[in-house]
Amino acid sequence: AGVNGDAAIAAGDATDSPVATTIDPIAGGTALLRTVLVIDDDPDIAEQLAALMQERRARVHVFTSEQPFQAAVKESDPDATTLLIDLVMPSSHGCGMLGGLDLLKQIRQTCPGFQVLVMTDHTDPAAEENVTRFGVRSLLTKPTRAQLQDAAGRDLLEALIEAVLTAEPSRPK
Repeated sequence: AGVNGDAAIAAGDATDSPVATTIDPIAGGTALLRTVLVIDDDPDIAEQLAALMQERRARVHVFTSEQPFQAAVKESDPDATTLLIDLVMPSSHGCGMLGGLDLLKQIRQTCPGFQVLVMTDHTDPAAEENVTRFGVRSLLTKPTRAQLQDAAGRDLLEALIEAVLTAEPSRPK
């Protein structure tokens, strides 16, 4: 039987703009799963991801910008934390839309011990090949904002959450 924990949702400091949200389940009889740090430039999808993971007793920290995400990664335990990165988001240097790939490369250089999963709503073979070079097994498909308006999109979101919470740890060699 599942335990429905209440969620405490607190917006990050004003210096963390855009949004940095933490969702922690209240202690109950069920052990928490891994901590998941999520970065997605779409705050609506990020919040839905976090809420669904929290329902499954995961500790989730959601970010919509790179700097607070990277600070959280540096303070986290790689053995207890999974990073979930959106592939298609603005690049930190302002040029291009594969900011998630740039972030993945930086994470692998500075904090190589983490399990990293990459999600996208725009899959293509070239993008998949790029992420696998950095130790990510495959791209996870997330729904678009428009798809979330119907049951199929919500099912896709549920499948993404299941894939994240049941992923076998994989780290670069």
